[in-house]
Amino acid sequence: MGHPRPSGSALDVDSLRMKATSSKLLPPRLKEKKNNQPELLEEKEPEPKPEQKPVKSGPVASTSIPGTVWCLVQTNDGKHFFYNSSKRRSVWKMPEELKNHTYVEKLLSPKPEVKTEKLEEQNVQEGPPIKKIKSEIEVKEKSTIEDAQTIVLENQTAVASEIQVAQQRSVVLVDARIQQFKELLTEKKVSAHSTWEKELHKIAFDNRYLLLSLRERKQTFEEYVKDKAEEEHHEIIRKTKEKTDLYRQLLKESNLNAKSTFEHFAAKYSKDERFKMIDKIKDRISLFLKYINELVRQEKQEDTVVTEKVTSDDMGEMKGQEKSFRKAATKDFKNFLAEKVKNPSERFAIFKFRFCRNPRWRRELTDVEKMKLYQSHIATIYRKNREVLWLILDELD
Repeated sequence: MGHPRPSGSALDVDSLRMKATSSKLLPPRLKEKKNNQPELLEEKEPEPKPEQKPVKSGPVASTSIPGTVWCLVQTNDGKHFFYNSSKRRSVWKMPEELKNHTYVEKLLSPKPEVKTEKLEEQNVQEGPPIKKIKSEIEVKEKSTIEDAQTIVLENQTAVASEIQVAQQRSVVLVDARIQQFKELLTEKKVSAHSTWEKELHKIAFDNRYLLLSLRERKQTFEEYVKDKAEEEHHEIIRKTKEKTDLYRQLLKESNLNAKSTFEHFAAKYSKDERFKMIDKIKDRISLFLKYINELVRQEKQEDTVVTEKVTSDDMGEMKGQEKSFRKAATKDFKNFLAEKVKNPSERFAIFKFRFCRNPRWRRELTDVEKMKLYQSHIATIYRKNREVLWLILDELD
């Protein structure tokens, strides 16, 4: 049977079919030439495969464990290890807080293999493993149902614990619940310099964790951490002060003076426990120099007191002597005035001009003091003359 060509001649379809069929039936190592004669291909020797290096073990999958900071990591050789995301630490052994954890046990449990001899034979004979695919789908559905049941059981347990804790909240006062939560933090040894996220895995599985709401938990946690940090700070200050007092006591017992050196002191008392209590050599030297400066200051104060005492005694003696000298000089000048001044109308300037070169003109007294003594002497003369005048008048009467 033929089909018309564009040129008008008929196309022989049967001959084309025969050519296509003959070319398909050739063996795999034969090839047609241009003249339609087969040619045998030369077999090539298989090239040697390069030696495969052993594959190193490495992580291929990671599953986070809810409620904790741990992750379960699977390697390419089928092994498992645990990774702490907060501390960035990996361990092969299961941590204590993950023991008896249902989710971890489920992840680590071996998966059932569903292969039978009949299925293997059918796979070899029939080709595509239809029944095997069906069995795998059934296993996956079964594991999914088991996971769902496990999650439901866990949720039921959580709901039951929440209900129990809610009943306890209504009975127990807030202060008592806060106190129990603080006791939980103390038992789990929560660090004073840590955060809520880092310490959550320690306290999340305790029943006392649910006694407070989330806001109350965080607020109580912050208060607890702040109080504990202050206590630790005060304790450090107390211990430091105690060590410093013992070190100063050692310095007092060593009979140091202003010229003592730290090298001599350290060589003599380096084995003393009070010397070893101060850890840093810089602090030891600082306390030593401070004590030496106190000794120098104390010696200076003592010298100043002694000097002031001696000076005050000398000044007292000098003042006493000066006072006695002035007293004697005043008495002698009064006697000098009584001898030389008889006329009350004489002025002090004339008296001074007359007797300034006299040895009894005392140098210890100033001119002002001499003038006052002279005026006093003139007043005494006037008084005596007045008394004499009154006596004379009385006799005349």
